Parts: sequence; C-alpha cells; structure tokens
Amino acid sequence: MPEQITFYHDARKLSPFCYRVYDWLISRAEQLTDHTFKVEIALLETGATYTAHGFDIYNKPDWFARLNPLTGKASDDIPVLTYGGPIVHPEEPSPLSFKITESYVILEFLADIFPDSTLLPPASDPTARARVRFFMDAAIRNLETPLLGASRKTQGAFDTVLAGLEKIQALLPDPEAADGGEYAIGRSFTNADCAIAPLLAWVQVAANTFDSEDGKQFAETVTGPKFERMKRYMNALMQRESVKKVVQVEGMEARWKARQAETSA
Repeated sequence: MPEQITFYHDARKLSPFCYRVYDWLISRAEQLTDHTFKVEIALLETGATYTAHGFDIYNKPDWFARLNPLTGKASDDIPVLTYGGPIVHPEEPSPLSFKITESYVILEFLADIFPDSTLLPPASDPTARARVRFFMDAAIRNLETPLLGASRKTQGAFDTVLAGLEKIQALLPDPEAADGGEYAIGRSFTNADCAIAPLLAWVQVAANTFDSEDGKQFAETVTGPKFERMKRYMNALMQRESVKKVVQVEGMEARWKARQAETSA
C-alpha cells in the first residue's frame, strides 16, 4: 500500500498578483503561492493519491507548529508535505510522518518516490538530471526576484525580467531539432517545467495587464519575434493539463486588473 501524502497550502491559493493591503504582504503572498503551485503541479504529474489541506497562513493554527521539521515552531514555510505514518486528520499530524518544507526539496523528493514519473530523468542519465537542476536554478536567479519587483512596480524591474527571460530562452532546446522538444530539457515534462510554469504565468499576466508605459513596452517585447522560442515554450506549458488545473491565468489577470482599478481610484 502506498504511503500517505498530505499537502498543506494557503487556503486562499492567492494568485501571484494577489491584492494585499501592505507591500510586504503582497510580496510574501506572491512567493507562497508560487511555491505552492510548483508542488501542486508536480503532485498532479506523478498521479499520486494525496490529501490537500488549506489553511490561513497569516493566522496559523497551533497544530501547524508540528509540521516544521527543524524547530517544531510555527513558521511561514509553505507548502509542507507529510509522508508516511498513519492516516490521520490533517490537523492532527502524526509524529511518525516525515515532514518536508521548501518547494524545491519537495520537488526532488517527489521525483525520488515516484521514479516512474518524468519529474527527473533516470539516474542512468546524470547529465539530463543536471540540466533539470541547472534550469531550476536559472529560473530562481533570473526570474523569481525580478518578477516580484515588477509586480511592485520597482523601477527598472521590467528590463531585469526581460534580461532574465533571454537567459532562460537560451537554455531551451530547439523544438524543431531531432533531439529537441517542447519542454525545458526536451520532450519530457520535468521538475524544471513545474518550477518555472508559475513564473511564466506571471510574465503572461504582466504582458496582458500592466498599463504603464514600461509595462506596455514590456508586453511589446515579450510578444515580439525576439522571444519566439520562449512563446512556444510558454504555450506548451500553459496547455499542459496539470498546469491548467493549478495556474489559472485568466483568473489571475482578472484579479490583477481589479487591483489596478482599486489602487488608481
């Protein structure tokens, strides 16, 4: 019988461009959602049977402290995965279950316990596994922080995002080549794609909704010929069933437009 898996996330599953009253809450909620989306996409890709349990991360219940594997104290670490141990109510986590935080650690763990998935290439192909991890690292370094800056309208953030997209695009295989493919490292959907899909959803939302002059210029560049390969990659990601179920771009755009209207009123 497979071990139990419980997936803890923010109950609101806020869009990356969610509306919060204070800027620090905006950026924190964006990060939490991004990390949650990555793990949820990976869980769907594995076909795992799991229990999803949401709660308000800003009003943490007492039992949440038992999910921190390092300190046993409540923290902002979300999502959390528990693995193994008896099947219990999510709000009564068993001390016998293995607790994991940090979204990228969880992605690696899921690849290990579901080796038949494509989250990581087989151990017999270490260079392909390294490419997945290198791509994930590149996404963090070149997109994650710049996109948060763009969402908060930090000066120069759009240029930084474009530079990051150019670096990521250079890593993509040529889909027309014999050894190419439509995903980050080829024809298989891997952890690299799980990790970057929410970030590229931000890019799409920004291109479709930001109405400032630099936002319009950003949209024109992103949708232009310079990023043709990136556009094909983004389209392949957004058409993936797991991504469509988790990252609902139209809803994200609607909420961001509402936020813009409210802040400009």
